[in-house]
Amino acid sequence: MYSRIFSFIIFLISTTVFAQLDNVELTTPPTWVEKTAIAYENEVPQDAGNTYFLLVENQHHLEKKEYYHRVAYKVLNNNAVRDMGEFSADFDPSYQNLEIHHINIIRDHKVIEKLNEKDLQVFQREQNAEINLYDGKLTVLQAIKDLRIGDIIDYSFTVIGDNPVYQDKYSFEMYSQFMFNIHQIRLRVIKPKDEYLVVDNKNKKLKYSISEDQNYEYHQWIGYNLKPINYEESTPIWYDPFPSIQLSQYKNWSEIVYQFKPLYEFNNSEKLKNLFESQTQINENDKLLLEKITNFVQDEVRYLGFEDGLNSFKPTSPIKVLEQRYGDCKDKSFLLSELYKAYGFHSSPVLVNSTSGKKLPNKLPSPDIFDHCIVQLKYKDETIYIDPTINNQGGKINNIYFPDYKKGLVLEEGESNLTSLPTSNNSSTQITEYFDLDNIGGGAYLEIISTYKGGSADNQRAI
Repeated sequence: MYSRIFSFIIFLISTTVFAQLDNVELTTPPTWVEKTAIAYENEVPQDAGNTYFLLVENQHHLEKKEYYHRVAYKVLNNNAVRDMGEFSADFDPSYQNLEIHHINIIRDHKVIEKLNEKDLQVFQREQNAEINLYDGKLTVLQAIKDLRIGDIIDYSFTVIGDNPVYQDKYSFEMYSQFMFNIHQIRLRVIKPKDEYLVVDNKNKKLKYSISEDQNYEYHQWIGYNLKPINYEESTPIWYDPFPSIQLSQYKNWSEIVYQFKPLYEFNNSEKLKNLFESQTQINENDKLLLEKITNFVQDEVRYLGFEDGLNSFKPTSPIKVLEQRYGDCKDKSFLLSELYKAYGFHSSPVLVNSTSGKKLPNKLPSPDIFDHCIVQLKYKDETIYIDPTINNQGGKINNIYFPDYKKGLVLEEGESNLTSLPTSNNSSTQITEYFDLDNIGGGAYLEIISTYKGGSADNQRAI
């Protein structure tokens, strides 16, 4: 309980009343949305736990950039009343609007309307604030009054708008099984007939169908009585046992390189070089110079990011990052790469996934599968990878520990596939214990020497 309260205090940045927000509206669902019948009287499975989900539904209209979501679930005990008694919806106010359609309780076959403008609150929660990342998203929340055991909560909303950085290209992944029972799950996607869409239909749990009319294609997935998947907490962070549906309008990885490489273009290397040299001393030796640049960006430019709107993908100018001495992963990678280039070295930013790199080859091309940015440096006959968000690494440029990210997309002209990234083998922990016993029954001296190398040393320095 105390940890939940503490987290709420940390992540809650601001609050405002709903009436002050221009881009949130209470209205009926869009006319293109198909209403789904919900089996309110469906028998609850014995292994349902605290909450039984009757419906999880997404309907997307790609041309209109409207994304409808509806959920209905039954609260089965006091824990569910405590944990599931709120409506919430997230959106980015810099490019999205939010429409709320209904919040209902179904009790004893009666529908009780709970949506109330006066009860809606808007929070900027910033759930990544503990790692110095702020995305600017807002959460509209309403606590549902008079909720009782056995009630069914049914709500829906639509988010309107896409991040302009996508340039009207759509990608989406929806899980079809979770750690809880779902009676019905549905995904419906409407796209213009002349638009390209890749569909990954490996998921056999859902029934897939396509229909069309004169202007649109209608893709639909429906599944019933989906059982929970048991997930052990001790499994590796990259392991994901939950099946999903993947959709993408990116034909290949080259399209992502073509679209996102221009965001990392910079043509003021001389000014950047002069600014850098005004803040540090430079040695002419190649390796020492590279180490100086790397250590500076890692240690002197702190990790802090404001990733709202376009900033979620577009890096800040290297000159501005150097002047303000802070930036997120893509800002620091852009700065490091351009500093390498300013001194004649070949370098490129690389998009990676910090936890699920092993699964990237099984994913459809999409910018959304990347959550981190690093740097590729080519030095003489070596290709070296640096994560500029790790600090206090030190060491030789070709022996710096690099996390096992598995795969990455190099933002370099001509790149058409994921690149295999190296695995650092210099991470180790050695503990040596020395005992000195005076005599039996007497005193003793114990000395413990711990030696950390590579990633183990980085972890110790971060404590």
